[in-house]
Amino acid sequence: LREQLTNPSMEEFSFIENLFDVKSIIDWHLLLLISNAGDGFLKNFYLYKQDDQHKIKVSPWDADHSFGRDGDGELNFTRFINLEKSLLFNKLLKSNEYREALKEQWAKHNSSDLLSIRGLTSRINILANKIEPRVYLNFEKWPIDGEGHYDDNDFRQEVQLMLEFIVLRHPMIDKYIKEL
Repeated sequence: LREQLTNPSMEEFSFIENLFDVKSIIDWHLLLLISNAGDGFLKNFYLYKQDDQHKIKVSPWDADHSFGRDGDGELNFTRFINLEKSLLFNKLLKSNEYREALKEQWAKHNSSDLLSIRGLTSRINILANKIEPRVYLNFEKWPIDGEGHYDDNDFRQEVQLMLEFIVLRHPMIDKYIKEL
């Protein structure tokens, strides 16, 4: 029984398409890749159903291990998350159908600017400009030079770090997708 639970055959694993919205899993997969959310595939996500007629979808949360930072605040621009640690992604990536769907979704999201460098950069800048007037409230509670912070970057420096990360990360994802 343990082997069936921890290492099911592809046939035993086929139930996934009956229960889960695979498009949601693919989008989550791409988000994990582009953000390099190091702990976002083993934890830091919710599974939910809109109602009885819909399949299970994924909703990520808690992205402190992402966009150029590890959870301890240390910079991480080069390490690539190992999705094979996840039973779900490990099995899905063995499926030609899933890999092709992942490639198609990556291409679609890039052409629509959802995950292109230009689209991501634009949305990061728009959101940064929107929240910047209120960031002082965060820094009042958690000072940037407080205990537990790796460096004393201010808000704009952190936004710049994210933008630089996207430019470096995007070609890595392209290579990953092409090699699938």
